[in-house]
Amino acid sequence: MKLQVLFVIALIATGALARQQSEPVKPEAPPVKTVEVTSPVAEAEVGQQLKLTAVAKDESGKTLDVKPAVWFAAPFDVASADDSGTVSFFNPGEAQVGAVVAGKVGFARIKVKPAPVTIIDLPPKSQLVVGGAMRPNATARTATGNPRADVTISWSSDNSTIASVDAAGLVIALKPGKANIKATCERGSATMAVEVTANPVKMLSVEPKSANARTGDVIHFTARAMDAAGKPISSGDVRWAVSREGAMIEPDGAFAAEQPGAYVVSASVGDRQTLASVVVTPRNAERELEVVGRAPIKDFQAAEQWIIGNFAYVSTVSDK
Repeated sequence: MKLQVLFVIALIATGALARQQSEPVKPEAPPVKTVEVTSPVAEAEVGQQLKLTAVAKDESGKTLDVKPAVWFAAPFDVASADDSGTVSFFNPGEAQVGAVVAGKVGFARIKVKPAPVTIIDLPPKSQLVVGGAMRPNATARTATGNPRADVTISWSSDNSTIASVDAAGLVIALKPGKANIKATCERGSATMAVEVTANPVKMLSVEPKSANARTGDVIHFTARAMDAAGKPISSGDVRWAVSREGAMIEPDGAFAAEQPGAYVVSASVGDRQTLASVVVTPRNAERELEVVGRAPIKDFQAAEQWIIGNFAYVSTVSDK
């Protein structure tokens, strides 16, 4: 029995050796020396996708038939790559795209530009009285709807004798009529129709004419518009302004000052204007503090402090 087993093992070994000698031995592939990553373009745009290629070469420069094991792109907020070498771009910057082949890495750098502006959001129409002015809200957007704040919008008027517009987009109504205000930026453009009418306001007054306040107080000014006969008329186009820094006034006439001093408030409707004055004094809300205790801080740093009522809250750094 033992002789039969040995005989069978010998037959198997002999057959395996015969097959090994009869089958051609595949030569071992040469090791990868370099990896060349190629992009079809040197620059790309946000939102674009590119297919890159990676070629492995041996020491003699011969191309090897070896596929990339991994694709990657960095920084991650600028671009990403999938397993096929397709790269997607998210934000402007410089992307470094790499491929790993047999342990060797190759790179390609691609400059990523912002996507071009193709859309401009602009009100379709507006109405002004002679002497009136307005600056329309215009937003430049890419084809995907993302806003671009790093671009400059150019402005023009097809009838500057009716309504003019400056480089900042300020539209000024000059005489009755119609004009089209155009905003352009890169590949995008939009037009706003402006109708200018005669100013029905002949007289304008504001109340109070003068006021006294402390810093932080709110004073509500009211404008009263009248026609040529002295009859009150409604006008929702009152523009409010303050003569100097340190105070502000809201579109509804609410005035407040952070700094003491004398201020001139103006209200205007088209080419009609009236003035009021405000004298602001310091609030003088200072109070003495009584020291009731001390909290020594030696082994850690304090970050922020809040005084709420009779309590002081202190936050610390490094979760101490």
